[in-house]
This record gives sequence, structure tokens and C-alpha cells, in this order.
Amino acid sequence: MVVNSQVGGLSSKSTIGGGGLEVVSAGGVTSDTTVSSGGVLFLLGGASALGTTTLAPGSVEQIGSGFTLSGFTVSSGITLVVISGAVATGTVVLSGGTISTNPGGATIGTVVSSGGTVVGGTPVVGSGQTLTISAGQTSNGVIVLSVVPRLLPRAGRPTPRPSAAAAN
Repeated sequence: MVVNSQVGGLSSKSTIGGGGLEVVSAGGVTSDTTVSSGGVLFLLGGASALGTTTLAPGSVEQIGSGFTLSGFTVSSGITLVVISGAVATGTVVLSGGTISTNPGGATIGTVVSSGGTVVGGTPVVGSGQTLTISAGQTSNGVIVLSVVPRLLPRAGRPTPRPSAAAAN
């Protein structure tokens, strides 16, 4: 079953069963949604997810072009997929959880607990953040951002200016 919530569309208190897909596009709203094992919730730019979204182990939340997801926790058995043009910031991946970043998708400030899985993407480590690579884990193509203070002519106070350097 596929449910599409588009401009002005509202899906409220819906349950997405195994093999089911709910696509919420610009102007569409999903509210108090439950995603069962095998179900997929797909949020595109301009979509809104209100209330509580409950993801069962084995379910997937996908974010697509133009959508920014902030402060999301990926619990055990859950997969978060970041499609091209989407951004996930401040994501926490718990043991047994998976974040998968497709080419063109961005993950910023992701924290991965021991036993959490990161697939694809380029890890970005900013000022004040730590990337921990434990025994048996590898990380390639890490981008380390540094902050270089500079003075603004009018404000007269330093502001951060990011510069990127690739590290392996």
C-alpha cells in the first residue's frame, strides 16, 4: 500500500504496515504515525511530521531532497536513509541502528554509539566534535573542519570561518 500526502494532504494516526510506504511531499502532513517492521516513511522537502512518529524495529525512515531532519535518534533495528539533497543534523545512532547516506545526502554532527552502523556518506567532524574509531572499525574520507577566527570590520569581534581539510 502506498499513501501520498501532498499539498494540503493530511495523514493522521496512520499505521504503515510491512511492505507499506507513506510519501509525504511539500505541503503534506503526517501526524502521529506508526511504522511497522518492513514499512517505510518517506519525507520530502516541505513536508511536516507532527506529533509522535513511532518506528518499530525493521522499519525505515527516508528523507529526500530539501528535507532537513534534526536531532533524530536511530534506535536498534531502525534505518534512517538520507537521500540526495537531504540533510540529517545531530543524529544519534544507537547500537543496532543504521544510518545510510546516499551520494548527495549530508549528515552533520552524527554520533554513533558502539554497535551502530554508518553506511555511505562522508563523515564530517566540526569544532568541538570527536570522531571515535573503535577496534575493528574503519573510516575513510573524513572531513575535518577547523575554525579560524577573523575580525569583522563593523562588529569588531571574531567570527568562525570554516575551512575543510580531508583526512583518512
